[in-house]
This record gives sequence, structure tokens and C-alpha cells, in this order.
Amino acid sequence: GRTVCLVDLDVTCGDVAILLGLTPAHTLADLARLDGEIDPSGVRSLLTRHSERLSVLAAPIHLGERVPVEPVGDVLGTLAGMFDVVVVDTGGTFDDAALQALDHCDLLLLVGTPDIPSLKSLKLATGTLDLLDLPRDRWRLVLNRTDSRAGLAASEFESTLGLPVLVDVPAHRAVLSCVNRAETIVRSHPGHTVAKALRSLAAATGAEADARRGSVAPTASHRVAPRRLRRTKKVG
Repeated sequence: GRTVCLVDLDVTCGDVAILLGLTPAHTLADLARLDGEIDPSGVRSLLTRHSERLSVLAAPIHLGERVPVEPVGDVLGTLAGMFDVVVVDTGGTFDDAALQALDHCDLLLLVGTPDIPSLKSLKLATGTLDLLDLPRDRWRLVLNRTDSRAGLAASEFESTLGLPVLVDVPAHRAVLSCVNRAETIVRSHPGHTVAKALRSLAAATGAEADARRGSVAPTASHRVAPRRLRRTKKVG
């Protein structure tokens, strides 16, 4: 029942639009044409409607298109006033766009797969997040494509990272079938175990978003940390 905006902030390799079968007329690359005037009407003109309660702010779809980083924070703040929930999908590095998102997030989902390389990447990511002073009570761990017959156990991730697993999403070939048809498994196969896991994730994060609504803004130390990191230790 919530209105949701999904922002594809993987500005070089974003694939949200293609996964949802969308052909956006405008993307984040069009932020430049707003001339710094970030308001609801301008931001709304960049959105692509997917369904009644879901809109998408897509990543660039043409090679070489540049996304101006400076207004990203203002865009996210504006979207927060337009939608019940704003979900931001970042790239896999701590680039300037991702740092803007971290600076505005209420809840951070760290997503990994049950293998050693993923665990290593998550360990590095949590170390960087600690440097950014992003409070750990905002972090949540999600395991994707889990398989009890192969792969690391959730307990190994929890003990290594010091975080409990919020939800684990099982691996299943039905997911690939849905991806290749640009369908969401929660709609095409609502009774599937993967769909149930995703609904559980949505319920858990939605409840936390509701609980945090109206809470105090991020601390001053948190807000300056990304800028300090960009100046002294370039990541990504």
C-alpha cells in the first residue's frame, strides 16, 4: 500500500529499467537540464511510471552520459517528501553518487551472496562504513541466492561481520526466468519461496521506515564524513 520510488544510482551500469521492462524517456543524466532547481515538479518530470504505486528514476541508458553528482542529495531529499519509501540501488563502489545516498539514508541494506569473495567484499564495505561514521544501527544484512547444499552458512556472515542476517533469499531458477521476461517474481509467482522472502524483506524494512519517520536527522559528524572521505581517501 505504500508509494515507492526506486532510484537506480548505479550511474555507469544501472539495469533497473531493463529489469522492469521500462523504456525511460528521462534519466538521471537529465538532472543537468533542471539548472539546479530541484523541486517536486522538476524531479517528477524525470520519473518513469512502472505501476500504480511504483515509479523509477532510471540510470543513464546511453554510453557516455554524465550524471551531475552535486544535486543527487537534493533529489533524494525531494523524493522523500513525494513518496512513502525511496529505495536507492547504488553501484558496487563507494563513488560520489553512493556517498550522497549514504548521507541521506535511514536504512542501509548490505546485500551479499554465500561465498568467500562476497564475504570479503562485505567485510571491506563495513570497514569503510565505519570510517564514514554511518551508525551501525542503520545497517541490515541480506543474503541473496542462498543454497543449503553449497555456500557459506548465514552464521559465518553474522560472526565475521557482527551483523544478524535480516532475510535470506533462496536461489531458484524461477528468478532468472522472471528476470528474462522483465517480470517481478512477487507478482508472477506470489506463492514462491523467493517471493515470500522478498515480501518478508519488504515488510521488515517498511516497518523500520515507518518507525524512523519523523526521527532526528543524521548527526553532523555523519554528514561531514563522506565529504572528508572524498577529500582524503578516494574509494571506488
